[in-house]
Amino acid sequence: MGIAKFAELADLIGMDPEKTYMGGGFKRENIRIHDIEIEKNTLRALCDVENDYSDTKYFHFTQPSSYSCTAHLAICLFAFIRGIKRHDKGFHIFLIKYQTKWNKVVKTPLNIPIEIRMTKSSLKNRSEEVNFRFSIDNDSMVGSYTAIFRLPPRILKERQKAVKK
Repeated sequence: MGIAKFAELADLIGMDPEKTYMGGGFKRENIRIHDIEIEKNTLRALCDVENDYSDTKYFHFTQPSSYSCTAHLAICLFAFIRGIKRHDKGFHIFLIKYQTKWNKVVKTPLNIPIEIRMTKSSLKNRSEEVNFRFSIDNDSMVGSYTAIFRLPPRILKERQKAVKK
C-alpha cells in the first residue's frame, strides 16, 4: 500500500467539519453520569452520551467515552471506599493497565448501565495498587483497570493500621 500522502487522506482529516470525519479536530462528547449507587466494593451508575450522532441511527458508544466513564467512576469508588475527601492533599492516580473487550455494540445514548467492582488491592509504600473490573450495558463491553493510588497521609496511616491487624 505504501505511505499515504496528505492529499489521499484529505477527505478523512480535512479541516471542514461539515465535510470530513475529523474536520476541525477530534469529536467531542458530552457525558452525564447519574443514578450512582455504591454497595460494598461495587458501583453502579447510568451514563448518557450526547454527540453529533446521539439522536441518529448512527450512534454507538465509543471507546473514549467508555474509558472516560469507567475511569472516573473507578476513582470515585476507590475514594468513597477509603474515605478520601475532595480536598485531601497527596491523592494521585496512575493508571498502569487498561484492558477492554467489546462483545456487542452499544447503540443507545441514554441510560447506559455501568458496573465497576474493586476486586483486589495491596498496600505498597505510600500507595495502594488496585484492580477493578467493569461492565458496560450488561457485558456489551467488559474490561479491567489496574491503578496505583498515592494515598493522602491521613488515609495511609489508616490503611497501614488495617493491614497490620
